[in-house]
This record gives sequence, structure tokens and C-alpha cells, in this order.
Amino acid sequence: MHAIAPVFFFNELIFCFFFSNFDCVLIKKQLNESNMKSIPFLLSILMISFLSCEKNEENPPINENEFFTKELITGYVQKGPFIIGTSISISEFDENLSQTGRNFNSQIIRNDGSFEIRNITLQNNLIEIKADGFYFNEVEGQISENRLTLYALSDILEQNSINVNVITTLEKARTEYLTGQGLSFFEAKKQAQKEVLAVFEIEKDDMRFSERLNIADSGDDDAILLALSIILQGNRTVAELTELLAKLSLDLRDNGVVDDISLGSALINSAKVISLSDIRDNIEKKFGELGIETTLPDFESRINHFIDNTPFPFTLGIHYPYDGKYGRNILSLSEGETIASPAHYSLKALLPEGFSLRIHVKQTSALNELDLFYGTYFIGEVSTYEKNSIAFGEQEWITKEHVTDADDRISFEGIGSGKIDIYENDVTVPTKTIHFHWDVPENTGVEYPDSGEFGDNILSLADQSILHSGQTYSIAAFLPTSLWIVLDMSVIRTSGAGTFHVNKSKTGNWSVDISDSYDSLFGRCVPESGGADMSVVFTGSGTCSVEVKIYNGHNTTILTKSFSWN
Repeated sequence: MHAIAPVFFFNELIFCFFFSNFDCVLIKKQLNESNMKSIPFLLSILMISFLSCEKNEENPPINENEFFTKELITGYVQKGPFIIGTSISISEFDENLSQTGRNFNSQIIRNDGSFEIRNITLQNNLIEIKADGFYFNEVEGQISENRLTLYALSDILEQNSINVNVITTLEKARTEYLTGQGLSFFEAKKQAQKEVLAVFEIEKDDMRFSERLNIADSGDDDAILLALSIILQGNRTVAELTELLAKLSLDLRDNGVVDDISLGSALINSAKVISLSDIRDNIEKKFGELGIETTLPDFESRINHFIDNTPFPFTLGIHYPYDGKYGRNILSLSEGETIASPAHYSLKALLPEGFSLRIHVKQTSALNELDLFYGTYFIGEVSTYEKNSIAFGEQEWITKEHVTDADDRISFEGIGSGKIDIYENDVTVPTKTIHFHWDVPENTGVEYPDSGEFGDNILSLADQSILHSGQTYSIAAFLPTSLWIVLDMSVIRTSGAGTFHVNKSKTGNWSVDISDSYDSLFGRCVPESGGADMSVVFTGSGTCSVEVKIYNGHNTTILTKSFSWN
């Protein structure tokens, strides 16, 4: 009910009625003792006025819930620029940031990310714009493989242009939360933007609202948007970027701070491994193709400021597995470790996207010129390294661009020592240095089965065993696949007149040489065979010695035995 204020001025009575339009109806009547009959008339006027007040109360003020039409809304959707066909949807929100159910649709009309929508009628001035489509990935320099969704909240009453980007997306959930806590939309949006920027170590009180920023413009505010876009993109897939944006938005929502340290580490990890010069080239080339004339702002300094000042820990690193495609990985050796020779080994490294690796291997000692290492390349293999021979016994391997799984073969022969210097990401001082040795192992891994294809294996029998004349035996050995050795075997009669005979059609990977007098037998097995077996028959009586050697640049005896037969 509107207020009614009677005011008395001595013998004059004035009634003032206040209506919604603040007009005042004045009723003035001169009263005296002889004119009291006028009072009923005044009471009638009062009743009419009360009825008028109640009738006006039913009609809300005309400046609330009033429909209005926006003839044109334009803007840009940018990560890099979104491309033609990106869907644009506009949803009306009330003052509590709840959807009213009034929606409008459009799409991007050019590959520069621009869109426009015409003649939409709204009852509230707060809207959400949702963009879903493919975009230019400024880190990779190509169109994304999948669709990305970005959002923006904005007050459309006083503006006709709204841009959608990663900042508008990150601040959305926080803005909604703060509005629910009683802040005005303007206050909530300003605070949410400030808190998003603080994650990236940016403090700027006069920052334009995020929906006014454009990566194609040359202002410092626009440089901030571009820097954040690049850091968030990093070397991520669209799915990984979508997950990161969602997790950051939820983490910021309640208190405006990123509490999940792993999310902060994800940001610094990507910031430190991307090539800013390549990104600048990619963007300038793309804008040139789109016919956009612009001078890119100094986004690099914003990214470097974040790298230098963020408290989030850098957690990315190159991993060196124990094994690789070609055998034990020498990049995972312990300091002073000895490896078996001769053998092939791996130079295996798993690199995060954007990382690089340089490996420098140098021989520090050798007994003779056959004690060496070398890189081996086989026709048809795709190399993940660029190889440079610096000098005899000194070589470098450098990962090729965009390689994340690097491996190559390195081979060692004889006996020697060496040093491995590992340089990660273009550092000038080795990230890690390993001193190591190569030699014939105490346990060569050569195996002698108890029996072979032709009978008992004489190489597995106990020393001084007595063999039976006329019986067929096997001479069998299996070589380890990891050790690249030549196995030499000899049987030499030491006394008696007995002989031994070999069926040369059954020598099973042994290359056999028998003396004319049948008093000595030599066999050689090479690495590719994996194992060897042959049949041998002793006749008469005698004694013999059996010896097995491996050759790796040096002859090393690994087995000796003596037998007799009769």
C-alpha cells in the first residue's frame, strides 16, 4: 500500500497521496467552525484514492522484465581461430545466472573465428555463448583433429560484440559461484577474471573484460590471452585440453585458487617445452593466409614470466627404460657398470613432446684396435636419431624433431671403457654422465643341455667321464640371444690310437673341420644360429681334451674337460 501522509497547517488541512509515479494529489479545504459539513466530502475523496492505489499495485514497473531486441551480436571464437562450421548457441540467463529457456543458434562464418547473429529478442541482458568446433592449433601449426567447446558469460545490454576464449571459459564457473554468494554480475566477473590471471602469475588491475580480448590484436591485454591460450594448449590433444580446462574450472570455482598441484604442474610442464619462436611463426603464417594484417604482441614475455615465477613444480622428464628394442639400454646403466661384449645394446629414451636429447659416447680405454663400439644402421630401419661421428671412438646421437620414442642400436666388441654424456633439452652441461666398461662376462650365458638330438651331450658330462666306444654322442650348445659371440669348440686326442667320427650331414649349425687322422675335431658356431648340435662316435680307445672358447675380439676359454673311451 502506498503511503498517505496527512499534514496539518493550523486551520488548513492538506492530504497528500503518494502514487507509484510519485504524483501528489493535494486536497485543500479551508475549515472553520461554521463549515464542518465539508468533512464527509473529504472522506469520500480518501476512499477513492485508496482504491486507486490498490489498482496501480497490480501493475509492475515498466522497466522490469521488459523485452528488447538486439539487432546484431558479433564476436570471435579463439583458441587459435575456430573454423567455418563451428556451432554457436546463445542462452539467456536471469540475474541469478539461471537459464530462462530462451535460446538462439548460429555458426562461424569465416575461418578467422568470427560469427554474427541477428534480431534476437531478450527479456534479460545476461547471456551465455557456447562454441563447439575445430580450431587452429597454434602449437602444432594445423587444424585440430577433434572439436573443442568454449564458453563465455556476458552482459549484452550495453555491447554488441562478445568474444569467446579460454579465459571466458575458465572464469565461467567461478563467476556463477560468486553470483550465488551475492555479488553482482559485474563484481563476480571482475573477481573471477583476476583469479584466473593470478594462476598464470599475472596481475593487471586495468585488464579489459575477457570477452573483449582478441589474439589478433596487438595490445598487452591481448598478449595475455594469447599467452594463456598457448600454455593451456601445450602439446596436448583436444581431449587432454578439454579435461584440463574442466578440471581447472572446477578447482577455481569455490575459492578462486588452484589447489590441485598436479594441475599447476601441467601448466608449467607445457610452458617449458614448447617452442615460442615456432608458435609465433605458425600464428603469423595462419593470419597471413586469412588475410589478417596484425603485429603479434609480446606474448613470449608473459609466458617466460610465468615460467620464472610460478610456485608449481616442473615434473616432466625423459625416461630411460631398462631395455630397448636392441637389448639392454645403456642410457639406464649405473655408474661404473660392466656390460657383456660382444653384444648389441639400445639407446632408448621416452621423451615428452617438445623435449630433445643429445647423447655423446666416447671410448676412454681399449686393449687393442678391436676393442671398440659402433653404431649400426640397417637398410629399411627408420632412425629416430641424427648420428654424428666425431672421431674414432667418439660419436653423438641427437633426437629428431617431434620424436617421443627414441631408440637406436649400439654395439660393443672386445674389452674397453667409455663415458656417456646425456644432454637434455639443449643444455650445455651434461644432465647426466655415466662411466662404464665392456668385457666378456663371467657368466656368458652359453648353455649345454644334458642331451642333444643324437644322444648324451659330452659338453655337459662331468670332467674325467668315461665314454663308450661305438656309442653315438651329441656335442650341443646354445648361445644367448643377447650376447653376440662366436663359439669355438675343439676335441683333441691326447693319448691312445682311438678315433672319432662325425656325420657331416648331421652337424646342426656347427661348421666342422676334422683332421685326416681323425685325432682332432674343430667346430664353430656363430651368433645367428642360436645353437648347434652334431653327432660324434668314438672308436677304439684313447683320451681327449675338450675346450670351448668364445671370441669377442679376444679368445676367452669358458669350458675345459677331459674324457677317455674304450
